[in-house]
Amino acid sequence: MILACKHCDTLVRVSSLGEHQRAICPCCKNEIVSYQANQQQWLIAFSLTSLLFLLSSLYPSFVSFSQHGLVQKISLWQAFNLLADKYSIVLSGIFMFSTFLIPLLVCLLVILTNSHYWKDLNPHNARYLARLLNKTKTLNLADIFLVAVLVSVFKLMSLADIGFGLGFWAYILFVVCFIETLSLINETELWERQQMLFQPTLLHDGKSAKAQDLKQCLTCSQLTRETHCPRCYTKTHFRKPNSSQRAIIWMVTAAIFLIPANLLPIMNTINLGNDTPATIFFWCGCYVAIWLLPCCYTYIPSECLYSSN
Repeated sequence: MILACKHCDTLVRVSSLGEHQRAICPCCKNEIVSYQANQQQWLIAFSLTSLLFLLSSLYPSFVSFSQHGLVQKISLWQAFNLLADKYSIVLSGIFMFSTFLIPLLVCLLVILTNSHYWKDLNPHNARYLARLLNKTKTLNLADIFLVAVLVSVFKLMSLADIGFGLGFWAYILFVVCFIETLSLINETELWERQQMLFQPTLLHDGKSAKAQDLKQCLTCSQLTRETHCPRCYTKTHFRKPNSSQRAIIWMVTAAIFLIPANLLPIMNTINLGNDTPATIFFWCGCYVAIWLLPCCYTYIPSECLYSSN
């Protein structure tokens, strides 16, 4: 079969691949397609394991705080409710959506697309599910949440004794399994199991797809000259519509918000009436200091360490 490289648009003729083999574009060295043995079984196994650990992390104790003999434990589900009651329902909804609902939806979609029901789906319905999976897997913030928890714990260690419960360790195992699940998803192999690839006529490998008036479907990677993909019926384009303009707008918006995000406090710690704000620059300074201290120690001359007063 002939596929188009998604980086340089070069048509490459790919033969049948064996176990742990992959096809590389001869022009830009980008990976076009790969094959891994028992990929469906691994995806289902990691998805089910991720679901198990995700649901197991909700109700057991996630983290505990101990100060002056008073111990308070909080679970992940209680954190959702407390955030909604004490601060903002919208913020709590975003928190739950990005750290729980999105991973839950991705795991369910992965299980569905790797089951025998996937082949029986109508191409219209399969198109919506494949596009939903492609969109939602990029919205995962579970690993970012885990890093944020560790940063917060580092800040609170000077004020109280921090303990991690079963919910925290279950969530760590969930993040590891979920990241592995995302790395195993292969859209090309997914659509090959749904229906075979249509091969347009008069293809010349080694040339670009656009030079031969070919468009690559953004959903299933089908090459076609039609306005709609013959495989999944998605509307086709030579390039993403207004991609340059949208990229510039998002980049400028991110650059604008980068300044207040680094200068304004991200956490306020109140202890005995003292309010201590902390910015991202503060955390970067702490991290650099922790990383540089051992390096500085190794470069101190030994005569300075053993010199007498």
